[in-house]
Formats: sequence, C-alpha cells, structure tokens
Amino acid sequence: MIIFAPIGLMMVLLMASCTTATEKPDFKLILKENRCELREYDDLAVVSAPMPSMDKRNDSFRSLFRYISGDNKKQKKISMTSPVFMNEKIGAEKENGSMSFFLPKKVAENAPPQPSAEKVTLGKIDGGQFAVIEFNGWRDKAKQKAAQKELLKWVDTKGWKSDGPAFFAFYNPPWTPEILRQNEVWIAIKTTE
Repeated sequence: MIIFAPIGLMMVLLMASCTTATEKPDFKLILKENRCELREYDDLAVVSAPMPSMDKRNDSFRSLFRYISGDNKKQKKISMTSPVFMNEKIGAEKENGSMSFFLPKKVAENAPPQPSAEKVTLGKIDGGQFAVIEFNGWRDKAKQKAAQKELLKWVDTKGWKSDGPAFFAFYNPPWTPEILRQNEVWIAIKTTE
C-alpha cells in the first residue's frame, strides 16, 4: 500500500501541471475580498456551440472539440485552452444557452478558421470588468447556485450593476481529482467611463 502512495501523488502532480500548462486568458486583478475578485479582461475570442442545458453539455463539448481537432474550413488543429465557458439560459430562452472554448491568443490574432459545423460559431466575450468567485470540486447545481448567490450578494454590496447574466468557467478536464478542480462564476460589471 505504501508503495503506491508516491505513484498516486506523482499522477496527481502530473495532472495538475498539465492543467497549469494550458493557456488561460490574461487579466488584471482590480480587487480581491475573501473568495470574490474584480478582474479586468480584454476581449476574449471564443468558438461556441449551442447548449440547451447542462445535461446536454457533452454534445456541445464534442462539437467544439471537433472544431479544435481540425473540423474547420482550414483543417487546422488548435490547442485546447482553459476555461470552458458555459452559459445555461432558463425559461423560454433555454435553447439559447451555449458552451464556448476560449481561443489561443495567436489563433485569435491571425483570423481563426471558420467552423465547418453549422451550429458552431466564432465570437467573443466583450472585454471589461468581471466579478468572479471560485468554487472547487465537481460541478453540481448546488455548488454552482451557492457560488452564484454569494457573488451576486458581493456585487450588490458593492453597489455594482451586472451587465448580463452570470456564466460559468470550468478549468479542468474530467479526470482531474475533485480536490484540484477549479470552477468559477463570472458576472460582467457595468462601468462608467
């Protein structure tokens, strides 16, 4: 049993290092209070697919993964990045939910290839200030709801106005152990300039 402990630890550290080597969007940290942060991002180029609900996320993921694997007009392979953004709409607009992959900076700067699949689209998340809270572990509705509620309370306490609905950012591949998983809730903040 003791023989396997170092091997298990090495595997966990290897998975963690693989995750940290993945390109993530740069941001400027403006404010941090407890688990909540106010960050500033430039525009983020993304490729998106419809996601009617979290239950249908695997279909959306496969469509986007095919795009970065070369199923695009230039048949160009694109590196996986982190996070994966998920925006689940509710009510009558539920079919408008989406999943998005953030495109690597070099790809975004040099005209990303057009998708081959009909429902996969190129777009962007407009830059600006975002209130963000991190929550760890597996993504489940209770944790997502609790983190979103805490972040909305912080935004309200600060007197800020949201500029759109909250959405989620998931940073880790499915095989990442629960204790190493990083998830976030993002809310765009209206700024006066």
